[in-house]
Amino acid sequence: MSDSELMGLIGEGNRAAFNELYRRFSGDVSKAIRRYTPANLQAEVEDIIQHFWLLLYKYAASYDPCRPLDNWMISCAVKAIASYSRQEIARTSISLIDIRHRSPFDLRCDEPTTPPARGPRQTSFSKSGRTFS
Repeated sequence: MSDSELMGLIGEGNRAAFNELYRRFSGDVSKAIRRYTPANLQAEVEDIIQHFWLLLYKYAASYDPCRPLDNWMISCAVKAIASYSRQEIARTSISLIDIRHRSPFDLRCDEPTTPPARGPRQTSFSKSGRTFS
């Protein structure tokens, strides 16, 4: 079966065709993703590879059979890296926002839930001979 036929079947949701395409191209795709992934994301290369295959399955119907499949897949690999990077930036931003909006109690969740005992509260003070309450 040709690559174009496999892509057509994948676009229709055929899992066996997807498995065959994966068998044929997984090595080349993995090499390309490892090569083009920026240094700050190298620890997440396996996640990016998985992200690529999920995107390929989702967008297989958009493949133009007039184009060579290997070039199209490398182009998709580069786009998957960019897509993953954007999602990573969004996840990082959300987690930083969450940290900034937590109350101090949330940040110290291992401490006792009752506030510490305090001494008597001063209700008045004196400034230049006058007492304020």
